[in-house]
Amino acid sequence: YYVPLIIVGTFMFQVIGSPLTEFFFLIDKTDIASSLTFAAIFELFVYVNFCGLSLLIYGIFGVLGFRIPLNFKQPFSSSNIVEFWKGWHTSLSQVLKVLFYNPIRKKYSLLSALLVVYVASAMWHGVTFNFLLWGLFHACSFWLTIKLLKRNISLLSLVLLPFIIVIGRLIFADNDTARLLDKLTFSFDGFGMIDALLAAPSHSLVSLLFGILIVACEFIFKKSKIMQKRNYKFLRTPISLLILYMLGILFVSNVGVDYAVYGQR
Repeated sequence: YYVPLIIVGTFMFQVIGSPLTEFFFLIDKTDIASSLTFAAIFELFVYVNFCGLSLLIYGIFGVLGFRIPLNFKQPFSSSNIVEFWKGWHTSLSQVLKVLFYNPIRKKYSLLSALLVVYVASAMWHGVTFNFLLWGLFHACSFWLTIKLLKRNISLLSLVLLPFIIVIGRLIFADNDTARLLDKLTFSFDGFGMIDALLAAPSHSLVSLLFGILIVACEFIFKKSKIMQKRNYKFLRTPISLLILYMLGILFVSNVGVDYAVYGQR
């Protein structure tokens, strides 16, 4: 059970994650097309980097006989941002729920509790303007989604999901306040970033494709039986592991930079 998780985690972190750092030059671009492209790629990088390390650690601890929480539960197998956060960094979510949400919700409104939770999460990431803005943005998005679900407007919450994720990551990624505010004007300057993307190393382009395929599988097949437990079983089948093993041999490289994303904060 645990060794396949080590293989999946290593593949996500090393084969997909590291080469994606070659696209980080896009952070300097402030036009809407480049900004959203970078935000989407950085979201993918944070996912495969952090989830990959989490699965790797989970697997190693399991082999050694220790059971620890599964820190990621296929967050992209979600229909709204509420479900998404239930599958992303679950250990931190549980801490924030116990320390802030539960006691505050007993006395104050839902929005008040969410604002405190997400501001606390923002400050955990770093005491900067972009993190504060990120926390406020996600608190409001979470609150709005709950309201939509209560009114059975689930389709709109699904449509909003990718926009919330990408805009949230755009805010999260840039700690240069002036540049971030410039990006949030959403000025259009064509699609010049396409040539820049295609000029990246081929390994980076292949890694980007692998990452998109994994996220797409999580989302498209989220209602299938193999996805129900949200424990990456679809990547742990014998055929999937064989494919990952072969792709790992073919595409492992020294392209990009290896580091734990949260180690840089």
